[in-house]
Amino acid sequence: MQNHRNRKRILITAAFLCCTVATSYSQDWFWKNPLPQGNDIHAMCYAGGGVLYGVGEFGTIIKSTNSGSNWFLLERPTTVNLRGISFPVPDRGMAVGDGGTVLKTTDGGISWTQQIVGAGVTLYGVSFTDVMTGTVVGYPGIVLRTTDGGLTWEQQLAGGGDRLHAVQFIDERKGAIVGSQGVIFRTTNAGKSWSRQVDSTTRHLYSVSLPDSMNGYAVGENGLILHTSDGGKIWSPQQSGNTYLLSSVSFSDPNNGIVVGESNAILTTTDGGTTWTAQAGFIGASLTNILRIDASTVIATGMSGIVLKSTDGGVSWTKRTVGSISSLYGVAPFDDFRMIAVGQRGEILATSDRGASWVPRTSGVSSNLLAVATFGSDTAVAVGENGTIVRTEDGGVSWMDASLTPIPGETNYLSGIAFSSTGKALIVGHLGRPEGQFTFPYSLTLHSNDRGRTWLRTLISFRVGEGFVYVRDTLNSVSFVDSLIAMTVGAKGRMLRSTDAGVKWDTLTTTTLPNSRASASAGAAYTTQILHSVAFSKSHVGVGTAVGAGGVVLHTADSGLTWGSVVIPQQNLRSISYGDTTFAMAVGDNGQMYHSSNGGRNWSDLSFLGTQRRLVIRTNKTLYGVSLFADNIVLVGEGGIILGREGPDIPVVVEYEWAASIPSSITLRQNYPNPFNPVTVISFQLSVLSDVKLSVFDLLGHEIAVLVNERKPAGTYQVTWNASHLASGMYICRLSAGGAFLTRKLLLIK
Repeated sequence: MQNHRNRKRILITAAFLCCTVATSYSQDWFWKNPLPQGNDIHAMCYAGGGVLYGVGEFGTIIKSTNSGSNWFLLERPTTVNLRGISFPVPDRGMAVGDGGTVLKTTDGGISWTQQIVGAGVTLYGVSFTDVMTGTVVGYPGIVLRTTDGGLTWEQQLAGGGDRLHAVQFIDERKGAIVGSQGVIFRTTNAGKSWSRQVDSTTRHLYSVSLPDSMNGYAVGENGLILHTSDGGKIWSPQQSGNTYLLSSVSFSDPNNGIVVGESNAILTTTDGGTTWTAQAGFIGASLTNILRIDASTVIATGMSGIVLKSTDGGVSWTKRTVGSISSLYGVAPFDDFRMIAVGQRGEILATSDRGASWVPRTSGVSSNLLAVATFGSDTAVAVGENGTIVRTEDGGVSWMDASLTPIPGETNYLSGIAFSSTGKALIVGHLGRPEGQFTFPYSLTLHSNDRGRTWLRTLISFRVGEGFVYVRDTLNSVSFVDSLIAMTVGAKGRMLRSTDAGVKWDTLTTTTLPNSRASASAGAAYTTQILHSVAFSKSHVGVGTAVGAGGVVLHTADSGLTWGSVVIPQQNLRSISYGDTTFAMAVGDNGQMYHSSNGGRNWSDLSFLGTQRRLVIRTNKTLYGVSLFADNIVLVGEGGIILGREGPDIPVVVEYEWAASIPSSITLRQNYPNPFNPVTVISFQLSVLSDVKLSVFDLLGHEIAVLVNERKPAGTYQVTWNASHLASGMYICRLSAGGAFLTRKLLLIK
C-alpha cells in the first residue's frame, strides 16, 4: 500500500466565459445531420429529475430533460475535447477535458466558468458527491479534489505516467480510480490518502462503477471485467465472454449492470456479474458510454453523437438522435433547394429545403456509394464500389440499378462522376484485374451521351511504338470544363485531359505542350501525391483546381492545359467544389475547410475563422464532399455529418425579411401557426438599431434555442424555428431588444 500524503494547495482563478454568441450567416457552420450534433460523445452523467448531460469533441455539450428521450445542444464554452462530466444536482455540475480544462455551471449549462488546472494536463474523469465536493483525475497521474465547489483544488496525487481514465465516489469518503496498465486506487478518507491496489492485471482500465460501498466493477481491454465485493481491496476477474475493448460500465444496484465496448458489444447482468449476457447491438452504432439510471432505463452514447435508450435493461434499443450516422462520401445539388448525398452501404439522403432536413431514399444497393452528380432538375447518377451505378429521373425519389455486370475475377471500382452542360456524362475509377498473385488497378472510364442511361466502358491506354500501354492508376475524380473538355485525376498525381467528352484522353505533365498528345511516360507529373478531387468554375470557363494528399493544390486558368501549384502543409484534402464564380471550397481530414476566391491560387483556413468568441470549427471528422450552389454550401463526411452555412444550430433555421418602412416600435408577434408541429414562424420588429436576442425557453426556464443574437438595424424580421427534436408542450419565446423584454407562448403539439 502506498500512501500519498504530500499534497499542495492550488488556487485557481476562474475566468468567466460568456456563452451567448452572435450568429454569423456568412462564416459559421451548423449541424444538418445527425441531430442535434455529430461529434463523438466521450462521457455522460445523470443529474437526477430526468436530467442528463453528455460531453465530447470540440467542447460539445448535450442535455436531456426527459430521461434521455430527447436531446438538445448547448452553446459550447470551449473548443477543447471534453472527456468527463458530473452533476450532483440538475443545474450544477462540472465538465473536464484536454489542456487541463475544468468547466463549471450553476444554471444547467446556460453559462459556464472555465479554469485551467495545468498546462499539458489531460483530464479524463470527474466525480462530485455534492455541489461542493468533487474529484478530478487525468494524465499524468493527476488527482485533484475540491471542497468549495471548484474555487480551489487540492492536489492529492501527481506525477508518474499513469493515465487515470475514470473516478467514482459512492459518498464523500469512499472512491475508486482506474487507469492505464491496470492501475486501481482506492480511498476511504476522502482522498487524504490513496492506496494502490495489488496489480490484478496489466490491461488498461477505462471505466469504474460503484453501486454501493462494498461492490465495484471496472472494465477494460480484451473483454476484461473486474469485480470487488470488499470495498475495493481485492478485484477479481469475471467471465465476460468477450475479447473486445470494453469502454464503459454502469450499475444501478449491485445486481443490475451493463457494459458497452468495441464492435457494438453490449453485455448485461442481473446477478452482479456472475453471468453476463451479450445483447444485440444497434446496427451501425459504435458505443463508448453507458449509464444505467435504474433497473430498466439505460442510456448509451457514442461515436458520431449517437444516443440510444433502452427501457428493458438493455435488451432492446431505440435511437434518440435524428438522422443517419453512415458516412457520406458525395453530395450534389439539383438547384438551390434540392440536393442528394450518398455514402456507406448504399445510403442516399435527399433534401428539398436547402439542407435543413434530410430524407433517406431507397437505393436498392448495399455497396458504398462514393460520388454523385446531377443534371437538370431531376436526373442524378451515383456510383461506387463493385461497379455500382444507380440513377434517378424524379429528383432522387426513386432509383434504378444500372450497375456494371461483373466479370469473374475482376472488380470495378467507380469513384467519380460528372455531367456536362449538354447531358454527356463521365464515370472514372479502376478495374481490378488479377495477374498472377497480384491484382492491378487499370484506369477505367465510362462515358454516356444520353444523360447516363447507357454507358461505354474504356480502359485508358496510350500508343507506344507499335503497341499500347494501359494506364495502371486509380482515377478518383472527374470534372467537365465545358461540353467537351474534361479532366480526371487520381493516384500518383495522375492527370488526364479529354477534348471529346471522354472518348480519348491525354496525360498531362510539366512538359506537356498545348494541343499535343503526350505518351504515357513523357515528362514529370505535377505531383506524385494522390489527387482526390478536381473541379472547374461554372461561370469562369477554364478556371479549375485539383486537391489531394499532402495538402497539394493545383490550379489552372487555361482549361487544364497547364497548372500552377501551392501546398497547404500537413493536410489531406478530399474534395473541391466551385460556385458560380472563382470562389472555391476544399475540405478534408480532421474537419479542415479552406476557401479561395481567386481560382485556387490563394487559400484561407475556415476551420478556425473567428465569429466573435466562437470558432467556426465544429468537428474533427473527415469531410469527404462539398457542394456549392448559389449561396448555399453543404459539407458531408464521416459518421453521416452534414454541415451547412444557414441559420443557428439545427433544428433552428433563420430567414430574414426586410420591411419596406421602418416600424414605429419594438414588437414581438405571436408565432404562426400556433399550435404548431414542428415548424413555426416568429416575427419581430425593430424601430431602431438594437442588440437583439431572440430565445426559446422551456417551462423550467432552460434556454433551449437561441434564434438571433446580434446587432440588427431597424426593420421587420422572420425566424423559422424547427422544433422536431423537442417533446410536445408549452415553450416561451423571449425577445430582448433596445431595453425591451417581450415574450410569447408557443404550443408544440406532435
